[in-house]
Amino acid sequence: MGVARGDGNAPHGADVPGRHFTRREAGVLLVLLGALLSVLVYRHGSARGWWGGEPVRVVSGSLGAEPPSRLDANHATAAELELLPGIGPVLARAIVSDREEHGAFRAPRDLLRVPGIGDKTLDRLLPHLAFPEDEPPARPAEPPTAGH
Repeated sequence: MGVARGDGNAPHGADVPGRHFTRREAGVLLVLLGALLSVLVYRHGSARGWWGGEPVRVVSGSLGAEPPSRLDANHATAAELELLPGIGPVLARAIVSDREEHGAFRAPRDLLRVPGIGDKTLDRLLPHLAFPEDEPPARPAEPPTAGH
């Protein structure tokens, strides 16, 4: 058995400091890291509208430091809906199709008309969605005064 040397002439299989992966292993690792990075950039960009769509519309009660937390159920795209827990591409498209066919969701229970959404799914989605009934009613315009 030979002694590992740092001059490039180490015996096969010897642990040489600074070289821990074969070229093939390093190549596979780089490909996997590149694929992971691509997926993360795509998902991040999709949520912000980088690929030609509109950015995620959210409704938030405060302008403080915490990020907006709820997606507008009546304007969200299928890609945006897929970001919600338990919503895959098929169910997201079904939600958008139902909204286009039957009109806006006026209340959370309106989502029950979408095939594939039952009470349990609705309960899971409620913390993540906003509906018109969640928004405060608009103040009526004040009548003009006689002196103006």
